[in-house]
Amino acid sequence: RCQGNSAGTKSILRLCARFINHASMSHRAQMAHGRFFQYLSTTPVGVELPFIGLVTVQGLVTAGKIAATAAPVFLTFTLKAWGSEHGGGGDFKQCIQACIA
Repeated sequence: RCQGNSAGTKSILRLCARFINHASMSHRAQMAHGRFFQYLSTTPVGVELPFIGLVTVQGLVTAGKIAATAAPVFLTFTLKAWGSEHGGGGDFKQCIQACIA
């Protein structure tokens, strides 16, 4: 949220952009503000975790898409394996209970 640049969002980045080259600032202040805006718009923001690295919203969305794509494949494979192991019998509820146990 702090760095969002979508329309209608309240963020530091959008507020900072609103004051680029503002007439009430001195030339020196405008230059410093421009450098701050450049830093703010190019620095990735997130939580850094050991062994994982920087966790960002975009990274979480990507991981969610991968999980949503892989889950049906995993379930299909699990159900087929369960069916072949039990002679084609069994149902989904038994499969899930066995996987969780």
